[in-house]
Amino acid sequence: MQMQRQLTAAAPVMVCHPVRERPMKFLPVAILISLAISLTSVLCRPLLPIDETRYLAVAWEMAERGDFFVSHLNGATYAHKPPLLFWLINLVWQMTGLSDLGGRLVAPACGLLCLPLTHRLSLRLWPDDRTTADRAVLMLSTCLVWMYLSPVTMFDTLLSACALLALLGVSRTTVAGSRFGWLQAGIATGCGILAKGPVILLFVVPVSLLAGWWSRTPGTGRTSVTGSLLLLAVAAVIGLGWAIPSALLGGNEYARELLFGQTAGRMVDSFAHQEPFWWYLPLVPLCLLPWLLLPQLWRGLRKSAADSGTRFVLTWTLGALIPLCLVSGKQLHYLMPLIPGLILLCARATSQTQEPTQCRDLLLLVPATILMASFPLWASLIPPLRPYRIDTLVSAPACLLMMSTSLLVVLAFQKRCLTIGICGIAIATALFQITLLLSLRSTFWEGFDQQPLAQHINTLNTPVAWFGNYHGQLNFVGRTLQIEEVADDKALESWLQDHPTGQLICRLRLTHGSNSPLVPPLIRSDRSGPVAADQQQLLELLRRSDLLPRASSLAEVSFVQWIRTGLHERPLVVVRYAS
Repeated sequence: MQMQRQLTAAAPVMVCHPVRERPMKFLPVAILISLAISLTSVLCRPLLPIDETRYLAVAWEMAERGDFFVSHLNGATYAHKPPLLFWLINLVWQMTGLSDLGGRLVAPACGLLCLPLTHRLSLRLWPDDRTTADRAVLMLSTCLVWMYLSPVTMFDTLLSACALLALLGVSRTTVAGSRFGWLQAGIATGCGILAKGPVILLFVVPVSLLAGWWSRTPGTGRTSVTGSLLLLAVAAVIGLGWAIPSALLGGNEYARELLFGQTAGRMVDSFAHQEPFWWYLPLVPLCLLPWLLLPQLWRGLRKSAADSGTRFVLTWTLGALIPLCLVSGKQLHYLMPLIPGLILLCARATSQTQEPTQCRDLLLLVPATILMASFPLWASLIPPLRPYRIDTLVSAPACLLMMSTSLLVVLAFQKRCLTIGICGIAIATALFQITLLLSLRSTFWEGFDQQPLAQHINTLNTPVAWFGNYHGQLNFVGRTLQIEEVADDKALESWLQDHPTGQLICRLRLTHGSNSPLVPPLIRSDRSGPVAADQQQLLELLRRSDLLPRASSLAEVSFVQWIRTGLHERPLVVVRYAS
C-alpha cells in the first residue's frame, strides 16, 4: 500500500519522462533542410523592398542613434512595430559588426527555433507517439508558405517562436503537471507582445482559457482561469515595461500611435491590407502544400479521434483563425504562427494509418512536382502571362533539375515506411526550392536590389528627395539617415524653392512590357545615367507625358533603374529640374 501511494504521488512527474528520454532522429534532418533553404535564400537574393529594407533601416537607425526605446525610420519616430526584432538584430551586430548578412539571419534563426519547439510540443501532447513529432518537423521545414517566408526579415517567425514557447508553457501546466507553466507562458507571451504587439494573444489565450475542454486532467477548468489571468499579468508587465517609457520618451503623437493607432486601425477599418472576411480561407490549404497531396493524410483523417492533443491544436488554430478572419487587415504572413499547429494536425493524421506506402500514393505528388517545375517552360503560351516574361527567369536546365526531384520521392517511397517517404519528400522539396532560388539569382532577384540606386544617391553632392510614399528603401542600403519625402506637387514646389539644385527620385507608371516609346531608352539606361542620345530623347518624351510632376521644366535624367514589384518591373528615375 505504501509503495502504491509513492507511485501515485510520482505519477505527474513521470508523465513528461518520455519527452526527455526519446531521441529525436528526424529533427536534425529537418533543421539541416531548413538551414539549407534559409541560407540559400539569404545569400541568393538582396534585401526585399519594402519590408526587409524598412526593418533593417529601423534597426540600423536604432544603432546609429543609440536609442533602444523609441524606434526611428528616415529620421521620424516609428511606432508601427515593437522593438524585439530590432533588438535582436542589434545584438547580432554587436558580435558581427554592421553586416547585411548578420542582420538578415535573425528571422531565419527564429524559424529554425520553431522546429525543436514544434517537436517538443508534439511529444508533450502525444507522449507515446514519436512518429507524429518526427513527421511534423519534416513537414514544417518544407511547407510552401513557411519555406518561402521564414527566411525573410519580418516579425512573423519571431512571433511564431514566442507563440510556441507560450503554448508549451500552457501544456506544461496540465500535461506535465508543472507549476511554472503559466509563468513560462506569460513570459513568452510578453516577448510576443514585444515582437509584434497584442496579436499574440489570439494564439495563446483561447488555449489557456479552454484548458478545461481540451485537457482530461480533473480540475483544469478551474485553474485555467486563474492561470490565464497570471499569464496576462506577466505579459502585460513585460509589454508595458517597454511601451510606457517609450511613449513618454517619444512624444504625444508617437505615444498615441503606439498605444492606440496600430491595433485599432487594423482591427476595425484597416488603413492597410484591407480584405474581406473569407480571404484567409483559400490560403490555409496553400500553407499546407505539398503535404495536402499525401493520400495517407486524408485516410488518416477518417480514423483520427478527438483526443486531448488534437483538441489542444484545434483550439489553437481555430481560436486564432476566426478572429483573424474578422480583423480588417490581412496578409498571408499573418498566418505563420498557425502553420505549426496545422502541420501537427496533418502529421497526427498520417500516424493514424499503418498502411505501407504504395506507388499509387504518388499519383498527385509526382505530377504536381513536374507541373510546377515545367511551368516556366510553358507559361509564355498563356496570353495573360506573356508580359511577365516568366520563361526568361528560370533556365531550361534548372527546370529539368527541379523535375528530377520527383525521382527522389519515388525512390523514398520504395522503402515502404511512410516516415522515410515523408523525409524523401522533404529533401526533394528542399532541393526544388534551392534550385529555384539559385536559378532566379541573376534574373529575378537582381530586380529587387536597390544598391545601385543608393550608390548613385551617395555620389551626388546635392539634396535628394523621394516623390510619393517613401518607406526607407534606401536608408540602410545606402547608409543614409534621411531622404526627404515629397508627397505631392505642392510639396515639390516648396522643396525646389528651398533646394533649387536638388534631385528627385520618381517611380514611373510604366511596365517593362508596355508599348510606350519611353521603354527602350529606359531599358538601355538601366542602372546608369542615359547616354547623350538617350538623354535628349528621354527628356522630350517625359516632358510630353504625364508621368512626372513639373515635367515641362525637366533639365536632366541622371540615373535610371528598373525595380521589381512582384513580377512587374517599373523604372525609378533620378531627375533634376531647371531652376
